[in-house]
Amino acid sequence: MSTRTRLWLLIAAAILIAYPVAAWIIGFVVEGELHARLQEGLQQAGPYVSSQRTYRRGVFGASEMLTVTLKQGGAPSAAALPGLEGLASAGITVRNTIRHGPFPGGRTFALATMDTEILLPPQVAKRLDALFAGKNPLRMHTTLDWSGGSRTEVTIPAFSGQIAHTTISSSGLTGTATASRGMRAITFNFDVKTLSLSGEQFGARLDGLRFRSALQSVIGTLRVGDGAFTISHLEAQGSGPDAKAPLSVENVEIGSHSSATGDYITYSGKLATGPIKAAKFTASRQLYVLEGTHVYGPALAGLLDNLRAVGRAAANSQSQQQPVEALRKDGIDLLLHDPVIEVPHVDLVTPEGSLALSARATVPGLKRQDLEAAGPALIAALIEHLQAKADLKVDTGLLDKLTEGTPGNGDRLATAARQLEAQGYIAQEGTALVTHLTFDHGKLSLNGKAFPPSRAPQQP
Repeated sequence: MSTRTRLWLLIAAAILIAYPVAAWIIGFVVEGELHARLQEGLQQAGPYVSSQRTYRRGVFGASEMLTVTLKQGGAPSAAALPGLEGLASAGITVRNTIRHGPFPGGRTFALATMDTEILLPPQVAKRLDALFAGKNPLRMHTTLDWSGGSRTEVTIPAFSGQIAHTTISSSGLTGTATASRGMRAITFNFDVKTLSLSGEQFGARLDGLRFRSALQSVIGTLRVGDGAFTISHLEAQGSGPDAKAPLSVENVEIGSHSSATGDYITYSGKLATGPIKAAKFTASRQLYVLEGTHVYGPALAGLLDNLRAVGRAAANSQSQQQPVEALRKDGIDLLLHDPVIEVPHVDLVTPEGSLALSARATVPGLKRQDLEAAGPALIAALIEHLQAKADLKVDTGLLDKLTEGTPGNGDRLATAARQLEAQGYIAQEGTALVTHLTFDHGKLSLNGKAFPPSRAPQQP
């Protein structure tokens, strides 16, 4: 045997010995990473979720069984859907088949890969088997990369069938979720082309449902970033003699954006729709925007953590602590750092006219002793420091439409509008009524005039 051949044999033997050792060591790293992710997920899920976990590690892979159960009194969920009641008591069991690196399954160069299978209670699984025609209702494949991040691909196949006298069908779901090491940054991208429900008393259909989110941790458990939930078309209708008129909405968007500068958070939330038809109401556009600026991040993070702790204690019957108590420290700290709440847009456009509203409020100059008072004293302190302003513009045709069908209300509204206009509290611009509202140190004014008007002194 030549020297060169012996060298190659030694290299091959070293690889054969080193690979199992490397895979075995990687197994410990993967187990720790999955445990940390589970704890983070349970913390984010809140107080009404519990879990049981069994993990068996081998040389080249591992198996994990995880049962997640909703505690009694938990928030509404899929467990409350018709035909899925068994989830509330039995929970959902997840079986993860894990393959360790360096080349898990011989297919990729990664820390590990994981295939997830959902094991449902028999009574639920039987219903879903009929709905999915025996196909696996959920496929999840996760790749853990060498930096500690991950990418999960999720697929729900198309399905159609009946559950508890309700026909449900969908084109299915596709999506991905990514996370950095320690889940400091996470993203979600999910799409559902169609989803429809039809029962004896109702019917509904969604088209073009999309969910996008990209968040990162900034202060404690507080995350900031972008999120958007959109629906291209939504329609719903009832059946029978008492059914209301159909509802139809186009281009629904619920979005949010938040960012951090130092210890302060800026937040913006939006609800917008395109054309909407509901009963006698029709609009070509709706837009609602809420913003919060100069929000003190450490206090907000502490408040959210305390509220979760209160919820966990209540769920476990360990404490009767009320959420109000959690507001005392961190809620006060939030107000002491001069947050600003603003509604830059409330826009409604209809065939009869439009409405536009903007508003801004802040409470500068508050002191801790002002907020440690209770009852009327606390309210008086907030009113004394409150500074607010708002601008309102509404077409008279829209006001008439909104009061349609309420006998006498339209006449009373018109009379009140004429009186306010005569006193200078509102003005008319074309077909619209406009006013500017300010509230400063307990005093309200409309269009620069004190409101309500002071009474003239009685003559002797």
